Amino acid sequence: MDERQKKLSELMRMKRHEKNLTQEQAAELLDISVRWLQRIERGQSKPGFDLVCSLAKEFSIDFATLGEDETKTG
Repeated sequence: MDERQKKLSELMRMKRHEKNLTQEQAAELLDISVRWLQRIERGQSKPGFDLVCSLAKEFSIDFATLGEDETKTG
């Protein structure tokens, strides 16, 4: 799993928990299967662009945060 995929997986899980959503509720909200959501949260699958857009909208994830390199200091 690459760093961006790992970061997206962690963000998804964190944001879902912040909204007090079960995986079932989040999957329904995103119009995907629970199994697909679980695979994404574990970093076993990469979501397509459309799903990333839905995730960003539903979970208030800024696209810029997905591209940030945490190893850089600014």
